[in-house]
Amino acid sequence: MDEYTGADMIALSAELATALRLGDLCRDSDGASLVREYLVRRAAAGDRLAEAGTREPDNEPIVDNAEHFARELMDHDFLNGGTLGPLPVDAPCWSDNPRGYARQEHRAWVIEHEA
Repeated sequence: MDEYTGADMIALSAELATALRLGDLCRDSDGASLVREYLVRRAAAGDRLAEAGTREPDNEPIVDNAEHFARELMDHDFLNGGTLGPLPVDAPCWSDNPRGYARQEHRAWVIEHEA
């Protein structure tokens, strides 16, 4: 997506807020079941934020964060077998494309939760 609209930015802000709330809930004693959702949604929000700022010259820290969040999701899924999408976390295509894995997993999460 080349340009984000105001509606896109509102949706992104809402997703970031949801990810932050999930992060808080994960720390609760009953929150273990929310860890993967938190990681998926945080990685997706980070990726979207990085994409929204691609025209900014100082976007590198945002892109680095998006990669970091995606790799944390990959690490979690590798240890726990949590892949929902068609390609497993250990597929060779993800080694240089962690944000692609995060996109795949977010799409699969959305489909699972909208049905």
